[in-house]
This record gives sequence, structure tokens and C-alpha cells, in this order.
Amino acid sequence: MKARIIFWANLALGAALLTFMLRAYGGPALDVLRVAPSWPLLAAFLVAVTATIVCLSVRWGFILRGLSAPPALLILTLQRSAGHSLAVLVPSGNLGGDPLRAWLANRVGVPAGDSIASVVVDRSLEIGSAAPFSIVFAALLLQHGIPEIQGALVTIITGTIAIGIGITLAVRRLRTGSG
Repeated sequence: MKARIIFWANLALGAALLTFMLRAYGGPALDVLRVAPSWPLLAAFLVAVTATIVCLSVRWGFILRGLSAPPALLILTLQRSAGHSLAVLVPSGNLGGDPLRAWLANRVGVPAGDSIASVVVDRSLEIGSAAPFSIVFAALLLQHGIPEIQGALVTIITGTIAIGIGITLAVRRLRTGSG
């Protein structure tokens, strides 16, 4: 009963916060929706967001399957959505929802070590797969004359190299059985 009260209280608080943010900062967007709404585009957007979260949840479930028995896809999708929602609200470089995902997975029966490891590997895959695209995008912006992007490009390249080194070292340690 306590969990349901917390859920509904959080849902009401989230709806109130969304309403406040839309009224305070979303005027132009709401005007566009009021004047010329495109219901097919809105539906396509919702389908794309849902498909993305489901695909990310499938990947997380695949990782969990290698460690222990994963929860159902619907549970993983809800947990991934909760983690993403928290990451958007907490100014933590998009990592705020990862501890929540690990905790939620643990609450549905995934051992604590497996839930933490699966979230770490999942986040590493996400960052590692996005890094090359970030480099290409930053290089294209630099090519089009945006000088401020040069510092960001150096940072992205350095981060990508660091991720590559980290993955290489982790794979070597796992192959030798030392970690």
C-alpha cells in the first residue's frame, strides 16, 4: 500500500511540475500545438520514443540474461523509463537514473551485484556507441565555421580514447580471469 501511495504522489508531483514548466517556459511550443497541431507527427514522435526505450530495455535485458534471470521486458522498460526520467530531472550528466535502475532491478529479484554490473555495462555500451557519432557531428559543426566547438571536439576525442582504453583493459582482464 505504501508503494502505491508513493507512486501516485510522485505521479501527481510530476504532472504538477510539468504543468508549471509548460506554462512558464513552453508558451511558444504550446502556441504551435494550439495553432497547427499535427496529430500524425505527434503520434510518430510517441512511437519513436517508445520504440527507443523498448530497444534500450531489450539491450539491458540481454546484458542481464548473461548475469542472472532478467525481469520481463515490460518491467525493464518501466525501470528504464524511470531511470531516464530521473536522469533528465537531476543535473548529473545523464547518470542520475542509473542508480535508480540498479535499485529497481534489485527490488524485482536481480542480485545487487548483477543489477549494478548490468547498468554499468549498459551505460558503457551507450556512451561507447554514441561517441563516434559525437565526433563526426562536432567535426561537421567545426567545418561549418562554429569555432566554439573546437574545445568540445578535443574533449569528445579524448573521452572516446579513454573509453576505448578502458574497454580494452577490461576485456583483457576478463579474458585472463582476473576481474
